[in-house]
Amino acid sequence: MNNNQLNNSLDIILQKYSQSFASKIFIQESLEADDLMLVFGLNQEIKARNKQYWGRELGMCWERIVK
Repeated sequence: MNNNQLNNSLDIILQKYSQSFASKIFIQESLEADDLMLVFGLNQEIKARNKQYWGRELGMCWERIVK
């Protein structure tokens, strides 16, 4: 792959994500704990300290429960 092809591929990827991010609608965060948070004794204050961690961990837990 030459530099022009590589640059074109990167441009396509970045444009796709840019469009996706621009069209994303963010829902206002709930101040209430969901059922899975309650199971583990978590509240929004604890979750807010590290949203990425808790979102990932609770999401993976929920996925395993559903499967």
